[in-house]
Amino acid sequence: MNLRIEACEVFGFPGPNSAGAGYLLFSFIFDKALNIVDVAQWLAWLTPFHYADPTKVFSTGAINWADNCILIASVIVILLGTLALFLRKDIAS
Repeated sequence: MNLRIEACEVFGFPGPNSAGAGYLLFSFIFDKALNIVDVAQWLAWLTPFHYADPTKVFSTGAINWADNCILIASVIVILLGTLALFLRKDIAS
């Protein structure tokens, strides 16, 4: 696939990549808004940016391995799910 077409899909044109980019943008803004307003802090656990916060590493000097393991486990689950969906697709050769 052409790199230019993939970049267009990421930056707002219709396609599967735009849904992922939209989720990342929404979850980033949602996590930062929850940090500003102390309402419903438990919702921050639903965003990946709650687990990958570099300011915590810089301020404490320690890496939170539990959060990193949660991120790695979620990536593995998502990859296995997409692999299962891809294998079920009927792609004409």
